[in-house]
Amino acid sequence: MNINYFYTKSYPTLSPKDSATKARAMIRDWAKRFLPVIDNGVLVGIVTRINILNLTSTKSNLKVSDIMDEPPLLLTPDDDVIEATKTMIKLDEWYAGVVKSKQDMGYLGVYSLEEFIKYYSRMGLKVLSEPVSKFMTSNVISLSPEEAVSSIWHKMLKYKYAGFPVVRKNGEVIGVVTQHDLIRYGFTRILRESERSKVIKLVEAREIMTTPPVTVFESDKLSKVAMLMIERDIGRVIVVDFSYRLKGIIDREDLARAYLGELTGKVI
Repeated sequence: MNINYFYTKSYPTLSPKDSATKARAMIRDWAKRFLPVIDNGVLVGIVTRINILNLTSTKSNLKVSDIMDEPPLLLTPDDDVIEATKTMIKLDEWYAGVVKSKQDMGYLGVYSLEEFIKYYSRMGLKVLSEPVSKFMTSNVISLSPEEAVSSIWHKMLKYKYAGFPVVRKNGEVIGVVTQHDLIRYGFTRILRESERSKVIKLVEAREIMTTPPVTVFESDKLSKVAMLMIERDIGRVIVVDFSYRLKGIIDREDLARAYLGELTGKVI
């Protein structure tokens, strides 16, 4: 099966001439990780949450063209969905722009791990009956409730994670902080501002975290994770024990890997 049956055609986009302020507002209000940048029908770049959080200037005249990146991966409608998804996981990309062909950069839409998960969650895969413990990541980087925004951002850059659970000293999970939370509360230029701004140094994880966290138990079936991700439109679910102490985390990439393992007969 090819990408043509999966990609989203009605996805919000930006123009290179749009303001960086508009890009920030769209990523915040639409809760998107990624926005394609289109110029005369051609895909010319992407803007991500990282681009927004990494803004190096407060100038109001910054344009999308000043902050966008080149697309790390391009797909075409004829690309095989299994191979495309494997490539995305290898590159640690959850979204990819779809263009007419490798020679024609005419923009068509966006393919995401989310669409892959939605489709194959309806296919009755055997792996959906497996326990969460088989696929979760156990060695989880977490935040303390008192952790400062500047420290959270450093961790996001260091570990290349988009979000972390917030955990009390006794191991109880009380919330989650994501890149979207930072943008939602208006934080940008964090690395520059944290060196001289008392405001950023004083803002703690507990003040901006999303709560209650979405959680599952290790013994829950993978189908529950899929349902939560699809219904809540979230990228990760926290795994806890019956005292809500942190045991692990499972994200869209983990779920896609599990599906690919069954579909290809190989460990991805």
